[in-house]
Amino acid sequence: MARDLNYYCRKFVNLKVSRSGGVAPNKPILLLSIIEMIAQRQIRQNQIPLSAELIATFLKMWSHLEPVRKPDIGLPFYHLTSDIKSG
Repeated sequence: MARDLNYYCRKFVNLKVSRSGGVAPNKPILLLSIIEMIAQRQIRQNQIPLSAELIATFLKMWSHLEPVRKPDIGLPFYHLTSDIKSG
């Protein structure tokens, strides 16, 4: 089943994020990092391992989008499982 851009836009809008202490940016920034790496052809498989390149991209995105909070790339990996299951 082909999915269009609107499908993915709705998924981003409905992405579950922690709201305790403000909206947590971890998942959106991780997903933007993955999209960036796909666009640069650094990710070519349907698996996304936690790699030095992913961490570097995540930290770069984080520094541009969330200069106040401390980044934690581990949180979104764990919490994305609930988004996948609820689908």
